[in-house]
Formats: sequence, C-alpha cells, structure tokens
Amino acid sequence: MDKKTTLTTGGILIAILVVIVIVSSRQLSVLMKTNNALNKVNTIEAKEVKANNEVVKEDTTEYNITDNYTVTNRYYEKQYLNVMNNHIKNGKGYVSLNRVLYFYNANTNLSFDEIYEDNLTEDGLRSEKISVVCAKEKYSSLSICTEDNIANSGQIDLLQKKPFVKPLPINSALATSVFMEQRSYEIHPAWDIAAPTGTTISSVCDGTVLSVGRGYGGGYGNNVIVSCQIDDLTYNVLYAHMNYGSIAVVEGQTVTKNTTIGSVGCSGSCTGPHLHFEVTLNNAAVDGLSLVDFAV
Repeated sequence: MDKKTTLTTGGILIAILVVIVIVSSRQLSVLMKTNNALNKVNTIEAKEVKANNEVVKEDTTEYNITDNYTVTNRYYEKQYLNVMNNHIKNGKGYVSLNRVLYFYNANTNLSFDEIYEDNLTEDGLRSEKISVVCAKEKYSSLSICTEDNIANSGQIDLLQKKPFVKPLPINSALATSVFMEQRSYEIHPAWDIAAPTGTTISSVCDGTVLSVGRGYGGGYGNNVIVSCQIDDLTYNVLYAHMNYGSIAVVEGQTVTKNTTIGSVGCSGSCTGPHLHFEVTLNNAAVDGLSLVDFAV
C-alpha cells in the first residue's frame, strides 16, 4: 500500500470514529434528557396526599393555574364576575373563567352559575380536577370530556395547593376586572379588586419587599412589590394604586402572611378605589386568585 493510499484510509477511519463519537454523545444526551423527564414525572406521581380518606394527586411543582388566555368578550366577563363574586362572598372557592368557558362553549344551555358550582370540590373550597367533573352525569357525554380531549385541554387535573392568603377582606371587596382582560391599549395581567378607600391590604405570602414606589409610579401609583419563595418557586406580587401615605413597609423588609402592606386608594392611573393585584412567576403573569386559599 503506497503512502497516499495509507493517508486516505487513515483519514476515512478517523472520520468514521468522529461520527461514532458525535452520534454516541447525542444519544447519551437524549437519554439523559429522557431520564431527567421521567424522574420529574416519577417525583410528581410519587408525591401524594390524602383527602377525604382517599389518595389523590396534588400539584407539587407549580401552584398556579395557567390561564394566560385573553378575555375579549365583555358579556362573558361581566357574567362570570357576578357568579365568581357571589360564590366567594358566600364562602366558596375560586374557579377560573377558563374552566367555566371550557364547559359553557361545549353546551351553552348550561349557566355560568351551575358550571362554577359543579367545578368546586365537595367542600366547595377549591377547583375540582377536570376528570372528576367530566365523570359527572351532566358532562360525561360531552365530546370535551373524552380522555384525549381532557389530556389536551390545558385544564388542571390535580388538586392544587393554595399557598396565598387573601390580599384584603373579601366581604368588603369586589373583583371588577378579570386576569388577562383585553383593554383598548393592553392586556391587563392582573386582577382589579374594588374596595372602600382605606381598606387594609395585606401580604398574601411570606417574603421580602423588593421595591416601594410612591407618586404616579408609571400609572401604578403608590405600589409595593413583595418577592415570595414557595418551595422552589419565586413569585413576585405587586400591590398597586394604594392610598396616599398608607404604605406600611420599606424596601428589604421581611414580611409574613397578613402583614399590612398599605390600604386601598386610587393613586396613579385610576378611576376608583381598588387594588391592582398582579402576580408573576419567571417574569410571566400568572392568575393570582388561583393561588389564594379562600378557606383561611
């Protein structure tokens, strides 16, 4: 074999070895990713709690219901707010508009009120698992309640933890704007909760005051942001439009649940006294009311 042939053969062998190494590395990477995903699933499925003497899965990774849809129908919004406010004032839990519309769009003969009631757990304090609701006679025949449609519905099929307390007394409050409401100039990534001027606003969680803003505050008026570490998740909670001179915390202060933050007002860009209650996780807006435990 001459020198040229030897070099050519050697080059081919080296190229083959490089390809084998690259392919093997990629396969290993895929396997590692797959194993990590399986471990995460196994960890979630392994964590179970007992409720009503039966073992049920509970959401152990993200506490919020992901409702990042946009509410463009004002008729639906007003109808829903009336039903939701009535239930909460009567000591019931929270069911999202997304969940109510999931069933209403499948059967418009159903009322928002009965859908809301049917989607509460037996004790009435939290949103029921979607599979449990679909098993009820009223809903079982709907196409949206097939196993495949449930799996692809985006609805939560877990009983969720509720790590927050209420931001203000519910008996004196009224939600007036839903999370992700489409406005003429923006999508509103928060809840607006109307209450009389001076109503106490409290921290919904244990955390640290990230910032305190006074004056116009870019439209938010007097506002406070509290950062709350819950398990491995960090939620930032914004309380805005507070009454002038009412802010009761300072930047860097440690707060606990029910610590007074300030009081309801109409500072900044505001048409009436209310609390702008906004929650973010990893800089993305999440439904703050889905985190609130209305039993406490």
